[in-house]
Amino acid sequence: MIPLFKKLKNEKLLKADGQLIDLGGGDGRQAMDFLKYGYQVTLVDVDEGALIQAQKNFKEIAEDGYWRIENKNIQDFVFNQKYDGIIMANVLPFITDKQEIARIIKTAFRSLDESGFLYFTLFGPNDGWVTERRGKMSFYSRDESLSLLSIPPYFSSEDIGQGLTRQDKIKNWHILHFLYIK
Repeated sequence: MIPLFKKLKNEKLLKADGQLIDLGGGDGRQAMDFLKYGYQVTLVDVDEGALIQAQKNFKEIAEDGYWRIENKNIQDFVFNQKYDGIIMANVLPFITDKQEIARIIKTAFRSLDESGFLYFTLFGPNDGWVTERRGKMSFYSRDESLSLLSIPPYFSSEDIGQGLTRQDKIKNWHILHFLYIK
């Protein structure tokens, strides 16, 4: 995982009072630095246990309502405003329909305010789950990933290595990271 907040802050790409949506954000770890910085954060996930933890995490930072949590599938989320940042980290690969993934990414990018950022990850062809979960997940080559939006990314990288899953099992990861600026 790239240190997204640090990268955006160092490159002066953050807004002091921005609107952030974290789709599939789990316990909110990725969004916490944005909340501390002053972003209004909306976290969307289907995992009720992770959302309970996110609520605890967020209350420690900002009790006053600069955040909200929605318990829903990211495919059901409606982009009804402009956002300064949209994060979809390690969630899109769990959608099997690549056309649906493309729709979500394109809709998210269109929903960015001027100079807003879109960060998402996809799993590559060398991921340990390729064989085990074929047909249950989506995997992308780098070229296929780059074709999802018609502009080049501001930043992209690739992680290949071993690490833990949320169930504390070791697996080979192949994660493609993409950061776009509107």
